[in-house]
Amino acid sequence: MKTLEKRLRMLAESLKDSDSNVDSYHDGAMESAIKYAKQGVKEEIGDLLEEILNMDEETINKELGEA
Repeated sequence: MKTLEKRLRMLAESLKDSDSNVDSYHDGAMESAIKYAKQGVKEEIGDLLEEILNMDEETINKELGEA
């Protein structure tokens, strides 16, 4: 595995494992909703990044229109 791929996999994992940091004692309903939505977006980006990293070369070329 190349260094760039390792770094991207590490980024994907950290995005997927990120915490929402919701403070139920101080955050209002809207602030909590925003934090949960932000966490969901990070997880989705992490999943998509992992999916791309797991693609074979032929699939990547097809997706890029280079096949």
